[in-house]
Amino acid sequence: MRILAIQLNQPGDAILTTPALRWLMDQGHEVHALLQPLGAALLQAMPGLASVEALPRNSFQISRDIFRAIRYRRAGFDRAIVFSKCSDRPGLWAAISGAKERIGLWTPRNSHLGRLGFINHWIKDHAPVNHTVRQHLLLAGAPPEAAEQARLVYHPPGADQEWAAEWMRQHDLKSGDYLLLHIGARWPSKYWPLANWAGFIRGAREKWNLSLLLTCGRDPYETEFTHRLAQEVPGNHTEIGTLTVNQLGALLQNAAGFVGVDSMPMHLAAALSKPGLALFGPTDEKIWGPWKSQLTVLRNTCTCMREARACARDASRCLVELSPETALEQLAQALQTPRPSS
Repeated sequence: MRILAIQLNQPGDAILTTPALRWLMDQGHEVHALLQPLGAALLQAMPGLASVEALPRNSFQISRDIFRAIRYRRAGFDRAIVFSKCSDRPGLWAAISGAKERIGLWTPRNSHLGRLGFINHWIKDHAPVNHTVRQHLLLAGAPPEAAEQARLVYHPPGADQEWAAEWMRQHDLKSGDYLLLHIGARWPSKYWPLANWAGFIRGAREKWNLSLLLTCGRDPYETEFTHRLAQEVPGNHTEIGTLTVNQLGALLQNAAGFVGVDSMPMHLAAALSKPGLALFGPTDEKIWGPWKSQLTVLRNTCTCMREARACARDASRCLVELSPETALEQLAQALQTPRPSS
């Protein structure tokens, strides 16, 4: 069967889709993926995918989209699976593809799409709380027990691995010589406050003979926040808004461990089996947490759970109250006693 997998959410969601893609390929299906650009970059080296294409958000180019539609029609897709919780745009591309069966996850928020006819096979998730990986496997048609063996898949492309080797040579580092601290995320409400990060970095310097690499994405809020942190407590090395997603992945592959908030790099760390900490605030780790990984989730009770955009801009209270001392103690345990993936 020829299948078009559509995932146009954030790049972290692309990584969370990989167990379902892997399961489909293991069943003998020919799988093509349509993702937003960063997600496409992350999956370009995933073994077995027949094709990986990028579709930028908020863009409409008549010639590009017409030619893509023609190619998809000629490909003769039997099935299109929309992993993006089925907003209008991915559902529309499922219909444009010409696939006979178009599968989407039904939620109260997207029920209007049934009237438009973009999706003709709705899957309902009856679990009160289900991890995104389990939802994706459900959409793919996998049996419930498949989730127990499912793992995230991520391979930094060879060129990026070579780049990381040269980066380490220039910084006089070897694999395992540094901790990667990814400071930011897409939503400011997910941030660990600057004072907490600063206390953690000071404590980590005293506790471990490891270099500290501070990284962040390219969003202006992320870079400004990380620059302020680096000025207060400079890391041994910084890459502030300078890395591609796969350069970050290749540096993470060589790190001794990872510390960061709920974000795409956290999912890369999980896929690469890195020990460390995943700091959670207003998002639910039962839905978005690191999947079957070496990461320890830290969180306090959060009154705005699942409403991350409603939290204060600088940080949610649950992250303010997560102390550097607690994080240092938990990281020490994570680095000393790697645990088998559950």
